[in-house]
Amino acid sequence: MRPWSRSSRFAERAAGDIRRGAPPPAFTLAELLVVLCVTGVLLGGVALSCRGLLSGAPSPEGVRREAERAASWLQRVFHGALLSRRGLQLSMSSYASQRTIVVRWDDSREKEVYDGGGQAFFINQSMDSDPSLYSPKWNTLTPALTIRVTAAEGARKHCKAVCYIVISPFMRVTVATSPP
Repeated sequence: MRPWSRSSRFAERAAGDIRRGAPPPAFTLAELLVVLCVTGVLLGGVALSCRGLLSGAPSPEGVRREAERAASWLQRVFHGALLSRRGLQLSMSSYASQRTIVVRWDDSREKEVYDGGGQAFFINQSMDSDPSLYSPKWNTLTPALTIRVTAAEGARKHCKAVCYIVISPFMRVTVATSPP
């Protein structure tokens, strides 16, 4: 008999296996649970990332919350400008809503960006698109600015306001339901 013949391999396998003729074991319960947990985590991540796409237009309450976040972000930026005595420029389009608010620092050409994340869109309420400039010497923002916050992106005439972010010349930021 040859040492590696087919019949000898089966005989060795059968002698070491209590369940003669049974197929090799498949997955254990622990392995199946790990696979299910990993799949659940991945599906949860996909569901969270697609939440905005599946839910349609954001609710007015969600837009208002995003406007309050944007107002507190602006207040933080203005407070940082006051403490560091740095000038800044806040420019917004008055023709179409945009997803971001961009602040450019004068001395370093750096910029800070607030992204509405598709929950809120911002447009300059006035018809003037000139940037608002902060003067650290006088601690004023010229001209003052009102930002219309909408739930949809588009041209000015098609965007209905949900609320307004009002920025006074002395950089006080508030959220209002009607323009000043």
